[in-house]
Amino acid sequence: MRPGQIRRFRLVDGMVVIGSIAAGLALNRYASKYDPPPEDSPWFFLAFRLVSANLFFLKIAVVVLSLSPPRPRLSLLVRRPGFIACLALMLSDFIDLVKISKYIIFNNNRFDDIYELMIYGRGSNSVLVAWGVLAIVKGWRPDSSWLDRLGRLIGILWILWDALELARDFAGYFKLVGW
Repeated sequence: MRPGQIRRFRLVDGMVVIGSIAAGLALNRYASKYDPPPEDSPWFFLAFRLVSANLFFLKIAVVVLSLSPPRPRLSLLVRRPGFIACLALMLSDFIDLVKISKYIIFNNNRFDDIYELMIYGRGSNSVLVAWGVLAIVKGWRPDSSWLDRLGRLIGILWILWDALELARDFAGYFKLVGW
């Protein structure tokens, strides 16, 4: 791609995005069999699980589509905050997967543990650090393409969902101690 040229939405891009959403819905359906919602807030739990599962697969789709042609040079691609957010989330998930792989392998656990990793991983920290590094080194070069905007939206939503989950955990703690 020439500098300044914007990646247009293609049919293949739509198929990959729809496929990632379908994978998120399938994961959510599978997990609902083994992980019923709590009685105190079922709507929050179901919405959180649905959005998180879809964001998990959408970030993979953004990275794959960003690396597929037509794409800018790699030196320009790594300055895009949407691509970096999704890449940081994937790296965070990989590190978490390596940390719990010993537990999964030696205890013969099911897919539930990996699902817990995908849903309850704290990927927002990695997005904040990656965006902070981009801002500090003055490498923040947002693109007006749909792909970079989707990546930024995924990063922002992941931060908001983690903040909402943290607030819910604190509210549950304060309810437990009687505040």
